[in-house]
Amino acid sequence: MRKKKILLIGPYPPPYGGVSVHIKRLRSLMSGLFDIDVIDETRIKKDGVFNLRSLNIFRYLQKVFAADIVHIHSGKFIFRLLHFFTAALFFKKKVITIHGYEPGRGDKIRTLDKIILNNCNRIIFVSKELAAAFGSKKYFIKEAFLPPDISDEPEIPAGVAGWIEKKKQIGYMICVANAWRLDRHNNEDLYGLDLCILAAKKLKELNTQAAFIFIVCDSTGVISIEKYKQQVKDFELEEYFLLVESPLSFIKLITKTDVVLRPTNTDGDALTVREGLFFGKTVIASDVTFRPANTKLFRNRDSDSLAQAIAETTGHKQKNPGPVSDVTESVTSYLQFYNDHIYSQ
Repeated sequence: MRKKKILLIGPYPPPYGGVSVHIKRLRSLMSGLFDIDVIDETRIKKDGVFNLRSLNIFRYLQKVFAADIVHIHSGKFIFRLLHFFTAALFFKKKVITIHGYEPGRGDKIRTLDKIILNNCNRIIFVSKELAAAFGSKKYFIKEAFLPPDISDEPEIPAGVAGWIEKKKQIGYMICVANAWRLDRHNNEDLYGLDLCILAAKKLKELNTQAAFIFIVCDSTGVISIEKYKQQVKDFELEEYFLLVESPLSFIKLITKTDVVLRPTNTDGDALTVREGLFFGKTVIASDVTFRPANTKLFRNRDSDSLAQAIAETTGHKQKNPGPVSDVTESVTSYLQFYNDHIYSQ
């Protein structure tokens, strides 16, 4: 019997962001039950994965036409609109997952998004808060987190690993955060790199032994990274703040550090937060949305509050990943959810 063909559309790693990692893990998880194909929306082209930005329209149409179900994960409205209408053109079943949504989007775009959602076969929100923002009546809520396979993750660069080891040898607590791109939301730094630098400055003044690693996967964002490099120098933080300008395995990085930071000024169900908790790390996040249990919160856009939360952190003893039974239960839950409610429609 022919397997049903599912086309996943959205960002595919690298760069390693919450949505791209989710699509990669979902592809791997579902490949045993379905024939899974992918269209990548990122600027980084990969071997064996079709990239939307190649502008090969014939190949794009061919992939959509061959699919039984088109599953859209796009964050950009223009991509979401394109995929929806193309799938509708070929009378394909349409599934859309909303991973996050910026409240500042105009009324026209929000209205069009609601029309798109109301005409999809299945809608998935990663949190109740997102579902409430849209007011949709027919939807499923399913968190984006899938347990990672550490053995499948590349090692982090030797320079980064060496920097961490050097700091740990002299007793420093290592805090880590990341950004897909340095973008703005409400005319502020979306991912909070500026807050991390100011918090590092404050902690240095307090003689708190905390060091920071901030990963920027894609340097094409609207904010110039040079501005932040200069701040690190101006505040004399070179020994305390490592700014990495290339994608790496954030999962592997989490396992080598102590505190996971999520200082964003808007958010959905952040994969970074759940992965930090999964690996038994202290997780400190902004209070802009619902956060999972055991997440330590700080006031949004308040670097002093972030610095205080880090300074108060003592529970940064590393633990092993969750029990195998927990991982198996989570994977089984995902398989059953998609098989029963989403793809087997």
